[in-house]
Amino acid sequence: MLASSADVLGDVLEGRKPVVMDRFTVFGAVALAVVGGGLGGCGGSDTSGSGASASTTTQGVGGQGGGGGVGTGMGGESSSTEATGTSVGGSGGATTTSSSTTGTGGSGGSVPPTPGDTCAMATVTDIAIGQTIMVDGTTAGFKHDYQSFCGDQNSPMEPDVVYAFKVPGKSVLRVTAASSPGSALLPVLDIRTDCTMTGACNDFYQLPSQTSILDADAGTYYVIVNGQSQTSGAFTLTVELTDRKCGDGFVSDGETCDPGTAVVNDGCGDPGGADACKVQAATKGDACANAESISVPKGVTTLSSSQGYSTYGFKDDYIGSCMDPTSVGGPDRVFQITPTVSGTMTVSVGYKVDGTTAVCKKDINDPGCWGYALYARSTCGDDNTEIDCSDDVDDFFAPETIMFSVTANQPVFVFVDGYDAHPYSYGPFNLNINLQ
Repeated sequence: MLASSADVLGDVLEGRKPVVMDRFTVFGAVALAVVGGGLGGCGGSDTSGSGASASTTTQGVGGQGGGGGVGTGMGGESSSTEATGTSVGGSGGATTTSSSTTGTGGSGGSVPPTPGDTCAMATVTDIAIGQTIMVDGTTAGFKHDYQSFCGDQNSPMEPDVVYAFKVPGKSVLRVTAASSPGSALLPVLDIRTDCTMTGACNDFYQLPSQTSILDADAGTYYVIVNGQSQTSGAFTLTVELTDRKCGDGFVSDGETCDPGTAVVNDGCGDPGGADACKVQAATKGDACANAESISVPKGVTTLSSSQGYSTYGFKDDYIGSCMDPTSVGGPDRVFQITPTVSGTMTVSVGYKVDGTTAVCKKDINDPGCWGYALYARSTCGDDNTEIDCSDDVDDFFAPETIMFSVTANQPVFVFVDGYDAHPYSYGPFNLNINLQ
């Protein structure tokens, strides 16, 4: 599962702020240059100095040049010149009678990512680990060239546009395509390393923002923004590259779990530990013999992920009648639930603790979003005593709900299960129980 919530951009990412490339505004750790080049930064020194003159015997360092596209920025001197394409680094501070060296010119500005109608036409943009790039774009005016396995149709009414980014090494690549205000685009996000092959595709629930997260290695990644339901229009593309690390909420290569925030007894090793982001063997609820016993009064009872409820570390022991018998390996967790009063019990999984907000519709990349299955039996080890079973075959990430009559003080066995052995089939969950 590629993940993936729309993610809210932080203003600061490991000491750097976002680089808004299409507006030609570069936010860096050193200087700010605006459209047309603008003023360069001051010349550096070990005591004092300015852009126009470095007043010590040490070498001043000019500020960064203006952003690429329009204008040049002067490092020490205030000057700008009309230009197109890349910008030129600013010149250093001028020599005065009290200084022996001139300043060093600033570095050149960045060129905004240039989209292409095809992968071959897209300009490759370098992205560094720890960098975030934002660019405003549109699919309007482009042709439909690529068909993904997601919700886009092979239709000229769904044009696609391609951006290309060069990744320097092992990292986590997070890409978001968000429809601009007033835009009709319902984006489909397709990320490929080989444009002749379908790649990581995201189009969940026809939302106006889609995010894909994937392990990246050194190489070029093609980001194809398409539309679904024959839509096109303006969007903002956000591309973020970070180090692979336990605790970021994404299961990277070498990890078997990563819930993001560490939770006690959730079955996943905490960041920094010897078993960091590795599943731990379950000690309770892994089988009928040690099913976790829960007494439920009338009303709503919630077993929450913040309390450590998950299927991390559980084995595949059981299967519900509504599940695909060919898909095996999904970890299952067993609860022995005893009602204190007779009535109707409704049990659901896949919601937030409020019992109404679907986790996956809120954020498809939430660690609590995975392929759930839910079923109940009157006798734990006998599948012939199944009472109800829910596994939505049309919507893999949909919440599951079962409902059945119960008698006071007579236990029922509820199983939280997953589709198969992959990370998209297990994880933290909230089990919402309503007895009326």
